[in-house]
Amino acid sequence: MITKAAITALNELLQLPATGNEQDWEVELADKNRIAGFVNVAHTANLSAAERFALVALILCSYEEFLWDDFDNGNVLWKTIAEVLNQHKGAYDERLNYWAVWNAKERADWFALTPLVRKYLKQG
Repeated sequence: MITKAAITALNELLQLPATGNEQDWEVELADKNRIAGFVNVAHTANLSAAERFALVALILCSYEEFLWDDFDNGNVLWKTIAEVLNQHKGAYDERLNYWAVWNAKERADWFALTPLVRKYLKQG
């Protein structure tokens, strides 16, 4: 679960254009152009577990947005995201399972991110 305290801290740290009225913070503030910066913060900032969870949610939403508009040649961006996920393996499974949409068999019901997340989770 994304906490209000984590949102407040990340809004300040990342200088996000938040209004405080976001219903789905990670979706509304996703930014496909800032993924590399978000990943860098995940690697370098001293974040609490709640802040890391919220940041990963923001990164995944940003990457989903990226995939709808662009092509990740060689999955370069995804590999950097997977490095973040691997730092605290298992901590993000709830969020990853959301993106995996295991019950959706038809690709039309998947997110752009679904195949990569499913593969990541299956690798354990």
